[in-house]
Order: sequence, then C-alpha cells, then structure tokens
Amino acid sequence: MENCKYHPDVAGRWYCPQCDACVCDKCAEINAAKNLARCFVCGNDLDGLRSDQYVPPFWRALGEIHRYPLNSVTLTVLASLAAVTGILTLFPMGYFFALTLNLLLFAYAAMIMEHTAHGNLKHPQVFLLFESSGKAIIFRQFVLVVAMALAATWMGRHFGRTAFFVCVQTFTFLFPAGIMAAVIEDSLLACLNPRRLLAIIRAIGWPYLLLLLFLYLLQIGNATLTQWVGGASVATLLLQVVIGGYFLIVIYHLLGYVIYQYHDKLGFAAHQGGNLRTHNTGHIAQSWSNMLNKARVLIMEGRPDEGKAVAKEAALAFPTNLQVQAFIYDLLRKSGSDEERLQIGIPYLNVLLYQNQLNKAAEVYATISRIDKEIKPADGDKVALLAAVLHQAGRNREALRLISDFHAYYPDHSDIAKNYFYAVDILIKMKQSPEIIKSILDFLADNLPDPQIQERVKHYRLRLKPAALGAGGA
Repeated sequence: MENCKYHPDVAGRWYCPQCDACVCDKCAEINAAKNLARCFVCGNDLDGLRSDQYVPPFWRALGEIHRYPLNSVTLTVLASLAAVTGILTLFPMGYFFALTLNLLLFAYAAMIMEHTAHGNLKHPQVFLLFESSGKAIIFRQFVLVVAMALAATWMGRHFGRTAFFVCVQTFTFLFPAGIMAAVIEDSLLACLNPRRLLAIIRAIGWPYLLLLLFLYLLQIGNATLTQWVGGASVATLLLQVVIGGYFLIVIYHLLGYVIYQYHDKLGFAAHQGGNLRTHNTGHIAQSWSNMLNKARVLIMEGRPDEGKAVAKEAALAFPTNLQVQAFIYDLLRKSGSDEERLQIGIPYLNVLLYQNQLNKAAEVYATISRIDKEIKPADGDKVALLAAVLHQAGRNREALRLISDFHAYYPDHSDIAKNYFYAVDILIKMKQSPEIIKSILDFLADNLPDPQIQERVKHYRLRLKPAALGAGGA
C-alpha cells in the first residue's frame, strides 16, 4: 500500500502512470458519476486502485481503531456528557433525562461511523453532527432493533423456545450488517431486508466472522470494565458513562472502517479524504475545495504561478466563501504583490465582517490599509465595531484611519455621529491632535442639528480645555 504523495498520512486511491505517483481523492480531479479521475499535475487520466490495494484490513488496524477516541474532541464530548449526566441524576426524573441525553452519544457515534465509512480516519468536529445523517442512522438502527425483537418474540410464542433461540442467534449474526446497512443504504426498508443484509455479509466474506469476534470481545471488555468500576456513587456513574462511550465509539468506528475497506464490493461510494460538509452539500462544495486542493498540489510541485492562478479563479468564483478567501489571502500575503494583496484583501475583509470575525478582520484591515489608506468596508454598520477592536488591540492609528471621512463614504448612514464621537474618544485617550478634535466637533455642530448630538458636542467642549479647542462654535 502506498500513501498519497501530498498527504503522507492518507492512503493513495489513484495512480498516475505519467507522474508515477499515488494520490488520494483530495489530490485528483474526480468525476464521481463516471468513477474517473484526472491528475492535477499532468492532466492525464488516473488509474483507480481497488480498496484492498490502499486500505489496510481492519484486523491490522485494530490498534489505531482502539486509539481513535483518545483525542481532545472525543474525550471532551465524553467528559461533558458524563458531567451533565451526573448533574441530571441529582434531580427527580434525572435518570430519564440522562437516558435521553445519551441518545446524542449514539448520534455522535453514528456520525463517526459515517465519517469513517467515507475514508475520513480522523475524528470529525462536533458541529458536523447537525449536518450529518447520524440521527437518521440511529433511527434506522432503532427500528431494526425493534423489528428484530418483535420477530424473535413472535417466533417464541408460536414455535417455542428453540425457535426463539435460533431467531435470536440469527439476528445476532445479522445485526452488525444491519448497522452498516443504515449507512450504506438511504432506505429504511433496505436495512430490514434480510437479503440485503446477507448480501453485505457475502461481500465482506469470511472476515465478517472475524468482525463478529472482535465486536463480541469489545462488548466483553465494556461489561468487564463497567462491572469492575462498580458502585452506585456519582463518580462511578460518570466513569461508567465514559467507559461505555469509549467502547461505543470504538465499535462504530470499527464498523465504519469495515464499510470503507469493502466499499467497492458493497457498492458504496466512499469520498476519501473529504468531509461531511462537502459530501452533503454536493457539487458546489466539492468544486471550491477541489480548486484549492489543486492550487496546493501545483505549489508543492514547484509551480506557484499556476497554483496562484487556480486560487484566484476560486476566489472569483466563490467571493463569499471564507475558506477560499482565507486561502488565497494567506497565499498572496506571502508571495503576492501589493496590488494582488489589495485585490483579494478587500473581499476577504468584507467576508470576515459579514461573519462577525472581527479580530481577524482587524488584522486584515491593518495589513491592507498600509497599502491603501482609503480602504473602507462595504458595510458601514461594521465600521464602529471594527474600530473598537482595533482600538482595543492598540492599533489607534488604524482605528482613526478607518473612521476618517465616514460621512463621505457612507453619506446616508445613521452612525456618522457615533463613529466621530468614538474618534474623539480615541484622540482624547491618545492626548494629542487637539486641532483634529476641534474639527470633528465643529463638523458635528455644523452639520448634524439633532439636539442630542448638539448637547453631546457641548459636553465634550466643556470637558476639554478651552485653550486646546478654542471657543469657536460654542
């Protein structure tokens, strides 16, 4: 197995005979509908590798699978869930609400299984829980459990204990395939179809028996540790929640890995190296990420001008996409000309302000305003907020530069007085430029007749030394 040339920790999925290199899905121009791919570097068609050529078998990856939950994100989720569960148990009906809360853990585990099934072997971010189909997967599994329980009960009542025992063993054998079917298939009926479950088992082959053994050992490990912790105190309850969550995530990650390993045989389209957001939002999301990946590859291949051109194309095509604008801004900040930095810096600044990322916006404004002092945000509503962040960061000159001539750039804006009074406050704290303070107050007194504004102008003039501001206009 050879890893991707540009992502050494990711298995290669395509091979380029021209470049003699393996690449992952991120580093190829893929036509998913036709299962074809082209090389970013030479443009030639790539040879697809079978999943068994680039995915290690799950029995060789058990160490990594067991270590999977041991990351800051997953451990934080488990610790938070345990803490909330402990708090809930102190109240009446607390155990009921704690049980309901634990459904979120199952949804998180199902999201991990789906994430892994697409070849993403690093943990997903928690916010993707709201974008993934984890909740739908859990619902399908719940229906599967209920259906199997009802069928086994019916068999026991009508045909005796032997029939019940045989039915339970059969369902135990089929159940892991049913869980995987909840990810592979979008249909609930497919998860309940014994023929489909048997087809999944046949596609995996004899390793399915090995999978059953590992799942059984994991269940035994969970039960043993839980029993060993024992006790009825809140502390032991919290520890049991963490232990149970750990084994649940390991089991679901293992099942997702098996789907990924056999996705060719299972007829499952695994988008290796992508993410749930890309997978669920379709062609548009894939196109911008694909363009950025191509730019990265070209730059790594020593073709920075071509990479820069692709990145600029992405920035023009997706002017409101924060990730695209951030990528091209960072790229040009290091290697672009002042004109290029300004060209991309302005839309990046506006996107940051639109998404209320004021600290980063202040940093970008401070950089590009050195190139062009007349730069202003597209949205006048954000000027005062951005100026406040600049002032708090000690960038007083940039804050004043941002506010200057506000009335000329935003003539009909309702915040003219607000911004100019804020500029006066900054100048007073800086203990300089009394002439500028006087000119600002004079402008407000002469052009904004609102009584409240006039009263505030008088307040500032009385507050400051007459010698500094003069008596004009008082």
